[in-house]
Formats: sequence, structure tokens, C-alpha cells
Amino acid sequence: MAVKTFRADQDVVRLTPTSLLALQLASVSGREVARAFEVLLASGLQEASVVRYRASLSVFFAWLCSGEAHRDESRHWREGSEAECRTD
Repeated sequence: MAVKTFRADQDVVRLTPTSLLALQLASVSGREVARAFEVLLASGLQEASVVRYRASLSVFFAWLCSGEAHRDESRHWREGSEAECRTD
């Protein structure tokens, strides 16, 4: 993994607005994610940084929807509690 990618992935939680962090994963829609991008741009973050953030966030949701989250974190996730993965 490239150092820049590793740092970008680490920054996801720090950069994610609290309004998005407060939502249950299953209730996150494209609208909330778009708002998060707008907040980051309005706070002065460069567009390239927001693009890297978007990529890291996308990978996180892809990992969550793949079911790997259930296998990787079985002590935190229970079978049948998988978030609904939408494409809206």
C-alpha cells in the first residue's frame, strides 16, 4: 500500500463531519455523503484531498457491503445485522 493511500485512509474518520458519523451506516445516502464533500470543500480542503477522501470512503462502503466486515469483526458484527447496501 502506498504511503499516501495509507494516510488518506487514516484521515477518513478525522475528515468525516460529525453529522455523517452520527448516522447509522444503513441510513447513509448519497445526499449525506455529498454534504460531507461540500463541508470539506467549504472548510478550505483542496479538491484533490476531497477526491482522495471520497476514494477512501468508497472503499470503506464497498468493504462493508462485501460482507468482509462481518468476517473481519465478528465480535462487533452479528450475522443478519449487515447494513443494507444501496446504490442511490
